[in-house]
Amino acid sequence: MTDVHDRAVRPDTAARPRTVVVCGVGAVTAQGEGAAALWEGIRAGHSAIGPVTGMPMDGYGTAIGGEVPPCPGPPTTTWPPSAAASGNRPPTSR
Repeated sequence: MTDVHDRAVRPDTAARPRTVVVCGVGAVTAQGEGAAALWEGIRAGHSAIGPVTGMPMDGYGTAIGGEVPPCPGPPTTTWPPSAAASGNRPPTSR
């Protein structure tokens, strides 16, 4: 199996130009949904760690963790697997 880091040092791939596009920044964390919620929680010194309530914790070495809150509802946009495979994903919103 080829390590992804091998591409950076292999001569046959090192000379190929690469294009990288960053089209957004997002996060879904125990601080909340979105990069802004994460950053605000960090800046405020808020810890999102607490008792885990979303699953049984019997058999684990702890009963605390950072739980991601449930999504408020289903996505408003769906797309077929063929769109995902082709990379032509429609915009999504919640």
